[in-house]
Amino acid sequence: MGFDDLEHLSELDEMPSFDEDLTLPGFDEGPGGGVSRTFVFLGFMMLLAVIVIVVLLVVFVLGGDDELSDFEKTSTAIAQANLVSIEDATATKAAEYAL
Repeated sequence: MGFDDLEHLSELDEMPSFDEDLTLPGFDEGPGGGVSRTFVFLGFMMLLAVIVIVVLLVVFVLGGDDELSDFEKTSTAIAQANLVSIEDATATKAAEYAL
């Protein structure tokens, strides 16, 4: 049998028919196994961490002393001094322009 004898065969004759339903193994099974226990545990730990952080922030904000610390008193005094010097400079410039 030589190459000249194979002319009656074509590629379409050798291809399988596509009329059959193709089924893939493993995909036609019932519902999946659900959520992994690891993801449930990690989700619970993240939720717990968020709750703890929110509680700590609320305690920190509401539980502070009403009295100012020495640093806060110094910062307030410096801010007041800067405000007074800015007001003085503005008043001086306004007086110069008025003349």
